Amino acid sequence: MKLFVTISLFIFTIIIISVLTVGLLNYNPVLKTNTILSSDNNDNYKLTSPNTDKNTVITITDSNKPTVQNSTITLDMIEIAKHNTANDCWIYISGNVYNLSGFSDSHSGGPNAILPYCGADGSNAFDTKNGRGGHSGNAKQILNSFLIDPLNSTVDKTKINGGN
Repeated sequence: MKLFVTISLFIFTIIIISVLTVGLLNYNPVLKTNTILSSDNNDNYKLTSPNTDKNTVITITDSNKPTVQNSTITLDMIEIAKHNTANDCWIYISGNVYNLSGFSDSHSGGPNAILPYCGADGSNAFDTKNGRGGHSGNAKQILNSFLIDPLNSTVDKTKINGGN
């Protein structure tokens, strides 16, 4: 009987240690707080916590690999350089950042007047029409309709045509 009690206590101790070890390995202090779980229609789940930056969410997709996303973006030249194609074209012009994605085909000078400046500084090209004079007031109004914000400002991604 003494041997049975000793073996039972030993097994019980091993079980308790195993349960505690698994619990500590799976402990996540972000999820311990008042987290809010939300879902979109694509089976993606977002966890937000009052202990994190208000602009930070943890997204868990179908692959169950959590990723951290920031819903704001800083409009610096590094960020502008990432947007350097006709369908994703940001241009810096005289202190401001413009999203001209998809506009190059509509430009009166043709796409080649804009595309070389996607992801870059187009100030001189816009101010001088590449050495052929300045743009009209109408052209400046059209450009202003594509304004994101001034250079080095931080903006919400939703302000930038759906958060590209």
